[in-house]
Amino acid sequence: MKTGDRLTARVLLIGWEAAEWNIIAPLVEAGELRNLNRLIDQGVIGRLAAFDPPLPPVAWTSVITGKHPQDHGILGFEEPAENGIDVRPFSPASRRCKAVWNILSDAGLTCHAIGWPATWPAEKLNGVALGSTWDETDTRPQFDSGAVWPSEFAETATELRMNITELNINDLRPFIPAIGADDLTDPAILTLGRAVASAASRQAAATYLMENKPWDFLAVYFPSLDQIIRSFIEFHPPRLPHLNDAGFEKFRGVVTEAYRFHDQMLGRLVDLAGPETTVFVCSTRGVQTGGARATRVGLTPISMNRDCTMLPPAVHQKGMLL
Repeated sequence: MKTGDRLTARVLLIGWEAAEWNIIAPLVEAGELRNLNRLIDQGVIGRLAAFDPPLPPVAWTSVITGKHPQDHGILGFEEPAENGIDVRPFSPASRRCKAVWNILSDAGLTCHAIGWPATWPAEKLNGVALGSTWDETDTRPQFDSGAVWPSEFAETATELRMNITELNINDLRPFIPAIGADDLTDPAILTLGRAVASAASRQAAATYLMENKPWDFLAVYFPSLDQIIRSFIEFHPPRLPHLNDAGFEKFRGVVTEAYRFHDQMLGRLVDLAGPETTVFVCSTRGVQTGGARATRVGLTPISMNRDCTMLPPAVHQKGMLL
């Protein structure tokens, strides 16, 4: 592939929210995450210091700009609106510097960005951009003008998006083998369904673009791992003292299956990318494990590990990290 007089190689950037080495390492050792293990064997791994607080719009903007929050300008979830009274989500217009996909687009390369935090409305790229919340709806109408760039891709994006109502109980059985119809009113299981639908939507968009559109750089962000962990980390082994036998046995495998699910999606993306593509898989924070895990007692929010987890900035088969 050539751009002008320069040889270029494709880059695939995958974001997994709240991926945790304390969970991943035993699964890799047990052979449960073969696609991630393949990247580890061929690549380079490392840890980064997390921002405090490790808010997704802040941290993930640093990933795609290479700058600290005070320099890139995305400082949380919301900022004051122009009227000085209301608030609005931080958007690409609030960013004080270019993201990597802006730089590459300006250089004439084809870039696609899918669901990255703080990217609503979708940016105008030399490629396709799907805004940060493009898949978060329980209906399937045509998107508004802020969801998709270019606008003519909106119809395809609508078809690629999975709705939770399209799932059935058997779709969740790999996570919860003993799931029954009565469980579908459990808020945690509804969260699981929405997370699976979100992951499937983002995976469908990424694979569609890789198979049907030219690309030099593609970034796709999966919040789904975090969404599942928040609801089920208390059931992940080892068992916490307050859990009864039935609850622990029923839900003990959800977190492990969430990692298997994301590993399967990772394998498909890597296979489509091809051996000459440089692949990065990263997370901007981990989660508390062991006895420090959060529980659903009193709707306690999940604790965040201040030691950022960075999954393998995996490299292509030549063993080079760009």
